[in-house]
Amino acid sequence: MRKVHGDRMFSMKTVQLHVKAIRDLAFRPQADNLLLSVGFDGNAILTDCRSDVSVLRYSAGCQLWSCAWDETDDNLLYCGSQKGDIYTYDIRVTGRFLSHIVAPDLSSTTGAGSRIPIPRLISLENKG
Repeated sequence: MRKVHGDRMFSMKTVQLHVKAIRDLAFRPQADNLLLSVGFDGNAILTDCRSDVSVLRYSAGCQLWSCAWDETDDNLLYCGSQKGDIYTYDIRVTGRFLSHIVAPDLSSTTGAGSRIPIPRLISLENKG
C-alpha cells in the first residue's frame, strides 16, 4: 500500500500488507483509520493507517477478490473468494470466520468451470 500526501499528491511511505497482489480495500465506516484489504495471498488484513501496523489477519486458504464492512454492525466484515464463496468475520473473534457460504457448483450451466469469483461485495441495511 502506498500512502500519498493528500494536499501535495506525493508518495510519503510504502507499507507492505500482502505478499501477492491486493484485490480490494475498504475503510471501516466508524473508524476511518482502519483499512481492510484482501489479496491473492488468501489473507484479509485489518491495518491501522495511523501507525501502519496490521492489527488483525484472517487466512481464507484461497484467493480473496473482494471485501466489505457490514452496513449495520461495523464489527462484521465480508470477504468474497475466487471460488465464489463468501466468508463472514467478526473483528472481536480472531483467527476464524463466523460463517462460510459455499458457492453452488455451476459446471453444468457455465461450462467454463465449477465456480465463479466474487468480484465485488456490498452490504445493504435490511429495513425489514
